[in-house]
Amino acid sequence: MDSSSEKISLKQLKIIVKKDFIITILLLIAVSFVLEYYYKSYVAHYYQNLGVVLKLNIVKYVESKLWFIFLILTSYFLYKRSKFIYALYIFLLVLVFIPGHIMFSYSDGSRLVFYSVITFFIIFAVFSTIKFKIKTIYLGETEKYYFLIFFSVILLIPVIADFKFNINTNVFSLKDVYDVREVYKENTSFFTSYFFNWLAKIAVPVILVFSLIRKNYLFVLFSLLVLIYLFLVSGHKSVYFTPVVIFFYYIFGKKYNDKIKLTLGFLLALLILVSIPDYFLNNNNMFKSIFVRRVFFVPSLLNEFYFDFYKDSHLYLSHSIFSSFADYRYDMSPAHTIADVYFHKPLMNANNGIISDGFMNFGFLGVILYSLIFSFIFALLNSIKLNPKYFGLFIFYMLTFVSSALLTVILTHGFFLVLIFAFIIFPEKKL
Repeated sequence: MDSSSEKISLKQLKIIVKKDFIITILLLIAVSFVLEYYYKSYVAHYYQNLGVVLKLNIVKYVESKLWFIFLILTSYFLYKRSKFIYALYIFLLVLVFIPGHIMFSYSDGSRLVFYSVITFFIIFAVFSTIKFKIKTIYLGETEKYYFLIFFSVILLIPVIADFKFNINTNVFSLKDVYDVREVYKENTSFFTSYFFNWLAKIAVPVILVFSLIRKNYLFVLFSLLVLIYLFLVSGHKSVYFTPVVIFFYYIFGKKYNDKIKLTLGFLLALLILVSIPDYFLNNNNMFKSIFVRRVFFVPSLLNEFYFDFYKDSHLYLSHSIFSSFADYRYDMSPAHTIADVYFHKPLMNANNGIISDGFMNFGFLGVILYSLIFSFIFALLNSIKLNPKYFGLFIFYMLTFVSSALLTVILTHGFFLVLIFAFIIFPEKKL
């Protein structure tokens, strides 16, 4: 009697798991459908001056959909192997592949760009689930707090020295944001530019989640006050939304698959509702421009531009760490060069993510190399038992990886600290 009931419960569990996966995939397809609609009805019509076109290629359309099906099937392999990697993979599909495959088929995009994106996803799926035997450092809660607070204060001191308490509260309503940013640029020093990012993107968010898990509201308040200060002196919107992202992923969904399912549901609702405020603002399309065009389609468009510009003249990191060994041929940084050539705005900063960065520096070999580095980093993280409560931190960095150069994310944006904290702060004997 007991063994038969046990078999039934196992069968029911299998059905629940499959249902959970199917719901996620249906939401993913729905998000793809809505973004495709927005590309045809809005992006391609209003941004032709930026190089966006509507030129359907039926062969590429079918080709891209077949690859979409293949990557969805691949996600089931990840679902079985690692829920952490699976959740990140689905989020990256939304950010990178879905807009990319829409532009590939509707603007007759480059096959080199499209298959570089495919290469990235295949490498990530194959290598990121590898698990290494890693020894982590187990510290007591008090020691972890001492470490985090001491580290944060050390970073905070030069920031306060540069900016003091000259704050502009108008930035709370997003007024005067650009004025505050100009003041921030003028006053920031070399070290402060790094310390600020490490504080805002790693140290303080980790203290926030760590304290929420342990219901230590004094340190929750401390972390929120530091984030508020950093936002007031810099005007960076990413700092403004950091607590929102952290709280969302802390509160909603117990497991990684729950969190990514909720993410897709939230994105779908936002995509459907984003036209409403634009309607009441006399159809000026402000919200669609910020959320639909900027977040989803501009990175894919920049992929096309980066591949086109650097296809015959790779940089080999001559603009960066190899500047002593290779001559950099341009007067401006790559981001400003692309902005000047394709948008005629040399002051614009047309940053783009890991795929463009790899190709720009080393061609298609660079795409493979950077994808392997990215996968290896997440294989290390996948080898450690992480608390899903920290998932908001990784979602934030997925956004950063698809909009910034690989070395910039690791060094300037402080992702190397995530790896350090993963060995010291994140591990827990009992979750």
